[in-house]
Order: sequence, then C-alpha cells, then structure tokens
Amino acid sequence: MSRVTVTKIEKGTERAENASISDVLALAAALDVAPVHLLTPREDELTLAITPKLKVEAPTARSWIRGAGLLPGGDPAAFFAQMPLEEQRLLMRTYLERGLDPIGRALMAEKIEGLVTDERIEDIVWEATEGERIRRQEQPKEEENNHG
Repeated sequence: MSRVTVTKIEKGTERAENASISDVLALAAALDVAPVHLLTPREDELTLAITPKLKVEAPTARSWIRGAGLLPGGDPAAFFAQMPLEEQRLLMRTYLERGLDPIGRALMAEKIEGLVTDERIEDIVWEATEGERIRRQEQPKEEENNHG
C-alpha cells in the first residue's frame, strides 16, 4: 500500500470510505491491530452504518464482524449454518456447558461425560439447520392452506 493511500485513509477521505478489504487487512497488519478495530468506533456508545438504512452500536458491529453475534433482525439458523464446522462445534460446546439455546438444551440430555462426541454435535447441528430449512419450505404451504 502506498504512502499516498495510507494518508488518504488517515485523513478520512472518500478513499477511506471505499478502502478495499485487502487495504484494511494490510493496514491492520502494518499497525499490529485487529481489522475489526479499524472498521468500528472504539467508543461503545457510537454507531456504525452497516448499510445506509442499518446503523448499529459499536459493540454489536464488532461482535458481528468477529462472527460472534447477529445483526438486528438476523437469521440465527443461516448465521450458524455458514460457520466453519470447527466454530460450530466450539459454539455447541459452549452452549452445552451453559445450558443455553434450544440446540444446547437438546444436548443437555446427553451431557454425561464422554457421551457428547463431535459426531453427535455434528448430527444435532445438521438436524437443527436442516430442520430450519425444511420448516421454511413448508411455511408458505401452511399459509396457503390457512388462507385458501
């Protein structure tokens, strides 16, 4: 990245608003900071415009960029389904330990030491994400039956 580009980004010119992902990653690496901190305000009370119509508080934006949380109105099943399998496993283990979330509660019945394996977690994750997909496909049919 050239010094001119860095200067334009630092000054907050249009170039800063339209910086490419590779520019953000290169700048973050050069500054030894996480890219999330270049993209979001440090002050929690400030907001970030994700789109012209969607503005969220800085903590929500940081969580979303990190892949740890949803944007308002986000689809949890779609969010979860796009996670790499290892992150799904880690999230499921966390939910299992805390007893949160419907998927986590489904696993709670199997919390006996050693009974919950990676394969079982994968099965439950598949059942939850596939079940949500099937429910969505069936929902318009149910609405047609109720209105027809």
